[in-house]
Amino acid sequence: MHWKDTPDGLDAFEKGLHERIMAYEREMLAEEMAAADINAEAIKVAGTVYRRVLRCEGTYMTAAGPVRILRTLYKDRTDEAERAIVPMERVSALWKGVGRRLRHSKPCGWWHR
Repeated sequence: MHWKDTPDGLDAFEKGLHERIMAYEREMLAEEMAAADINAEAIKVAGTVYRRVLRCEGTYMTAAGPVRILRTLYKDRTDEAERAIVPMERVSALWKGVGRRLRHSKPCGWWHR
């Protein structure tokens, strides 16, 4: 579709194009982030065994806007005071090297206490 074929002109076409491109960027980011998730009964981090406690969707703020992905949370069951970890956030190159970290915007379940 060409902008001259739209009843609202170039401005509306440009806004619609931008919205579609941003939606595509969020979709691609979500796929890459989800691929970095680790879904196992248990994982070992720095010699400590963490057991899976929850698998749920989380919303992360990116430069393209909010992205929702399914991720897995793990906890050291020997230390009840320790918070659950999300390995995807620790290992993904998406969170490293750019000088900023993606922010998880909404906690899921009880793990954020």
